[in-house]
Amino acid sequence: MNYPLYEQNINYLLNLPKKEKYNKTIKYAVSNIDGQEIFLTQFLFAKQRGYIKDLKGHSEIEIGYYKLLPFLFWYIEEIHLDSKSGRKAYIISDNDGRKIYHIVDVDGSLLSIYIVRDKEHKRFLKKAKEVIIPYPNGEAPVSPILSPAWAAFWRHSEMIELLYQKLYKKPIYLFSISTHKRAININSLSITFFKPKIDFSEYDYLIITSKQVSKGLVEYGLDEYKKALCVSKQSALAYEKIGGEVLEVGGGYGDNLVDIIKRYPKNTKWLYLRAKVVASDFVSTCRDDGYSIDEVVFYESECSKEILTCSVEDGAVLIFTSPSSVKCFLKNHTIKPTHKVIVIGNTTAKALPDGVEFVVSEKTTIQSCIDSV
Repeated sequence: MNYPLYEQNINYLLNLPKKEKYNKTIKYAVSNIDGQEIFLTQFLFAKQRGYIKDLKGHSEIEIGYYKLLPFLFWYIEEIHLDSKSGRKAYIISDNDGRKIYHIVDVDGSLLSIYIVRDKEHKRFLKKAKEVIIPYPNGEAPVSPILSPAWAAFWRHSEMIELLYQKLYKKPIYLFSISTHKRAININSLSITFFKPKIDFSEYDYLIITSKQVSKGLVEYGLDEYKKALCVSKQSALAYEKIGGEVLEVGGGYGDNLVDIIKRYPKNTKWLYLRAKVVASDFVSTCRDDGYSIDEVVFYESECSKEILTCSVEDGAVLIFTSPSSVKCFLKNHTIKPTHKVIVIGNTTAKALPDGVEFVVSEKTTIQSCIDSV
């Protein structure tokens, strides 16, 4: 099977500019099943993408799905024949109560893609009884055979992302204390809280640079929390979740907090609840300028057993969300040239070995790292 050709043809179609007319005759092979090639023409692709305004009821199918097509027909679960037209419906499940229909004409042309719920699919099979024609009177359970109308397939981006990851054989490993539905989640750290004695009334504001701090603060049983300067949206959300009020949110890096702190009077009393080991020295920078910041070692993070013993495939995507996640991974593993490395920020990038190529996410969020894949 000529998968490089299929991907080449799909990439050509994906870059097809919008125009008034599309070629209906030239066929582009995009997949194969049982020795029969599956084709798209410019017209069929433009129709499915919603480029042709005159064809009412056609809406844009998620673009990422086309990248799956060279591999997708490996996973077909059901094939139904419309004896009147000779067309076949190639069907797969998404493991979330849905069936994805691929309508292919007798010449191998992929006419339509749409999705129905499992219950709609079963209701149809019951109506069809023993006859293997899935579309009574030439119609699909929720839409005409040539139309993805009503079938909100393009909204199922989560399912498409998971299929794309699975079928392209490029697993994504996320080394973090947080998780993401699209990644293989490897908890990178084991956290130990110290619960030091603190008189919170002595301070105007807290400084929080980790979601872990909020977990530790709950153990104090406070009726009210001081306003906190949080390093990122994630740490701010965690603080709000326990009932804390956010003073300001930084840009994701400790060094970025310096400019925010310096906007407040020098007699403002800050308390930095920190890890035993930190990557940024923003506190010293502010103190040297006369600002009052006390530090308390609030917790300690150590490499988790999970990251030390994990097995990572060649060619995988590795996402690191902190310098410590990089250092822990490198204790027992090496980053290979076949790996694609994505880091959540420049501080994390500095922890990588010399010579390792990497991508820095646009934003300091795990979602931005996933988007960089």
